[in-house]
Amino acid sequence: MAAFHNPNGETEALLLKAAAVQPPSYRARIALAQFYLDASLLDSSLLDSSRGNANSAEAQAKQAVQLSPGRIEAYAVLAQVYARRGAWNELESTLADAVHEVPDDMVPYCRAAERLIAGGHDPERAEHYLRIYLGQAPEGNEPTAADAQRLIGRIHRSFSEL
Repeated sequence: MAAFHNPNGETEALLLKAAAVQPPSYRARIALAQFYLDASLLDSSLLDSSRGNANSAEAQAKQAVQLSPGRIEAYAVLAQVYARRGAWNELESTLADAVHEVPDDMVPYCRAAERLIAGGHDPERAEHYLRIYLGQAPEGNEPTAADAQRLIGRIHRSFSEL
């Protein structure tokens, strides 16, 4: 709501206030992490800047994991951050943690694959992640099986053009 009602840049300040409340709020941390992640995806120069960057998204997502390791959203944010960076060890560790803590939701695999495809990196890894995602029925508001199949098709089209 903050981004919709406050397009003049107050969104970050409002999200920071929400994340600072006591007791800590998982949802506020995830909203702030997603805000930073979205900002870094819109502007690649923000990947390592002080505002709206992947480092801030990572920090907020890690705090959210500490608050509630049995919820999936934080792992999905971390998977996107690490896939974009090409930080394979961190990515694999995050995916393993997600499967251990939330074994019935594979959305971090799908989110990592989306970042890999968007960046044009490691199509084999992206397809592997999508196939893992397709191994279980997607949860509520997550990408559908058809969405994942379209991404696999996109990989094949891009890969065949090389």
